[in-house]
Amino acid sequence: MGGKTSRTVHEIVEDSMYIIRQTNHATYQRSRSARDEVHMKLMELRQLKQEMLQSTESDTQRSHVFESFQKTVGKQKQELEEQVDGFPNNKTQEAAKALEKPQETPH
Repeated sequence: MGGKTSRTVHEIVEDSMYIIRQTNHATYQRSRSARDEVHMKLMELRQLKQEMLQSTESDTQRSHVFESFQKTVGKQKQELEEQVDGFPNNKTQEAAKALEKPQETPH
């Protein structure tokens, strides 16, 4: 009976080791799958963060361009208004001076 008991114990040990290996393999596969999924999500988050940063930079650049455009247009408008404000006065003054001068009559 000693040999039969020894074989039975040996089979139980082999079966137990097989179950442990299968369990370890399944655990390893789940762990690897979870790790790959986490890595994929992390890459997606990094890409999203980069896109958000680029979007923010684009918005900032657009704001700077718009502000610069507004300043340039404002300066040009002010210069034109100054020219327009001076235009009637100069022409009116020239016309008034021309009327004040006695006209020479040809003899």
